[in-house]
Amino acid sequence: MDHLQGIFIAEAEELIASLEETLLQFDKDRTNKTFIETIFRSMHTLKGSASMFGFESLSALTHELETVYDLIRTGRFTATNEVLEVTLEAIDHVKKIIRDQAMQDPANRARHETLRTAIAGLTSVARGQQSNTPAGVATFYVHCRPHANVQLKGTNPLYLIEDLVSLGSARVLPHLHEVPPLDALDPTGCYTGFEVFLASKNTLDEVQGVFIFAEDCCDVTVEKIADSDLLLVPEFIQALDIKPFGAAPFGLPAIRHLVTQALRAGVTATAGAPAATAPAPAATSKNHVTSIRVSSDKLDELLNLVSELVTSQAGLTLLAARHDVPGLANLAENMEKISRRLRENAFSICLIPIDTLVTRFQRLVRDLSKELGKEISFSAEGVETELDKSIIESITDPILHMLRNCIDHGIESPAEREAKGKPRQGNIRMKAFHSGTSVYIQIADDGKGIDAEKIRQKAIAKGLLLADTVLSEKETYDLIFKPGFSTAEQVTDVSGRGVGMDIVKRNIEAIHGEVSIASRVHEGTTITIRLPLTLSIVDGMRVRIASSEYILPLTAVDKCYEIETHKLRQEHAQKIEFDGDLLPVFNLRQVFHEDEPRPDITQVIKVQYDEFPVGLAVDAVVGEYQAVMKPLGSFYENREEFSGATILGDGTVALVMDIHKLVRQLIDENRLLHQH
Repeated sequence: MDHLQGIFIAEAEELIASLEETLLQFDKDRTNKTFIETIFRSMHTLKGSASMFGFESLSALTHELETVYDLIRTGRFTATNEVLEVTLEAIDHVKKIIRDQAMQDPANRARHETLRTAIAGLTSVARGQQSNTPAGVATFYVHCRPHANVQLKGTNPLYLIEDLVSLGSARVLPHLHEVPPLDALDPTGCYTGFEVFLASKNTLDEVQGVFIFAEDCCDVTVEKIADSDLLLVPEFIQALDIKPFGAAPFGLPAIRHLVTQALRAGVTATAGAPAATAPAPAATSKNHVTSIRVSSDKLDELLNLVSELVTSQAGLTLLAARHDVPGLANLAENMEKISRRLRENAFSICLIPIDTLVTRFQRLVRDLSKELGKEISFSAEGVETELDKSIIESITDPILHMLRNCIDHGIESPAEREAKGKPRQGNIRMKAFHSGTSVYIQIADDGKGIDAEKIRQKAIAKGLLLADTVLSEKETYDLIFKPGFSTAEQVTDVSGRGVGMDIVKRNIEAIHGEVSIASRVHEGTTITIRLPLTLSIVDGMRVRIASSEYILPLTAVDKCYEIETHKLRQEHAQKIEFDGDLLPVFNLRQVFHEDEPRPDITQVIKVQYDEFPVGLAVDAVVGEYQAVMKPLGSFYENREEFSGATILGDGTVALVMDIHKLVRQLIDENRLLHQH
């Protein structure tokens, strides 16, 4: 089975299990709108993903179920016992056909048709509950131009058309004028758009709601053009019919002209149609990109092989240094250049821009703010910043949790914001940027902020803190990451149970990251996540401390100095003048408790810690090294100053330092920089 389909099946089975659990909860509380929304969104996600991966039967079935629950969530249908029974039976059926995509089992085929008939019956009953009188019918004009990558984002434009048609009677006009010649066609691209003239009793908001999950991948115009059913006016239909099949869209000015003409008794609209419908010249694509899909397993294997090559190349370099073999040094040097370029290319293939997550964050802010009756805008900058795909996968849920907290606890209600002299609409801003060896992601809101004293009192009340304990502001905010800690005055469906922020911190630290909070009461809160660029290969500086070797990430290194060893005191830290400035220096020999004889000359490596320059004293700088990262064993699981280990060319192991965590730990221990 195709690997990508295998990934879809695994994710779909998790979604189906969650959907079934929600359905059972909904069966006990059918007035809970949260359950209805969850069911609807789950079905929409399953439908779109199934279509993207070629599971058309599954996609069609969930689309029909989604239609039923759309009617329920919009108050146009009631969730009866029959609805729940049919839905649960459909979920049982989906569990089977997800492993039988072609429905080779006759029982699955028969059951599929039975269920589609039952669901169609429910939809018919739902339509029957709505008024059959023509009063209130209006005509809407819809123009949709899906983006080229719309299907890669899990949206099938055909389903958008079906959703529109389900709202009333409609005429659909496709646009085919941008379709390129066959030899220039990208099978994953979308070159078509469509216009729909819809006669419906639905409101403008309800018609626009069809595109609620497609706003990021389609350019959409929806406008009410008449307070009557124009599709019953022969003159209007005649004007539509003379438009060449597949031609460019009318455009709103031409549409308004047609409407005016059609509403004039006894006057045809055909006179104005030809000029309005002249097709635009076909556009020639200048941005055609040739691409292929590759299994993530193959990418992982490629990275593993590149890692092995880097390790072997290091061995070859060491061999060339030890043996004077003609040509061997040049060969080793060329191999190093090739392996570095190969590594950089392989690594870049596995980088994913943060932009891939933004749509999901936008949807969460939109849906949740509406649910909570708040007005919130979401913006993101630096979304072109790239991270290792494994890191992207690991940070998605933590960021979603932080956004929920911003929406639920941070941003005030519109009335409360107005009372404080703030705009009714709150703002959440996400910013991503590179700094040194790390990528930073900041989530900032302009809400009520966090009261540090309130956190302190809550911690004392919970027994997490003694009443006379003095904490810095940072240490106070760090209490939020304690298990079970919450300052919420009221528990909601969104958050407030004290479950989550400790998990957020644990998950981020699991990928060698850090999370911190800064806040001002009445002004807002900023959560900062620091992440490594990659978990696989690091350009490093190889150093020696006593008989052990270590790797420092090269991007953290600013400069190297030499100093006579006797000038270093025996304690962990001191300040030494370099280039006319006092530099805080940490003696790593003392830090790592190395007691072997010291060399006469010590190397001091200047690194950056946030805004501070800091010196790290080592015995010797061996040189640059491409470190293939290996996970640490259980012996080092509590040593956060190390992000991993690497195998050197001679087979020995070197620990890779996490400069940020190491220096932070040393500062906490020595408090040297507090007087900086």
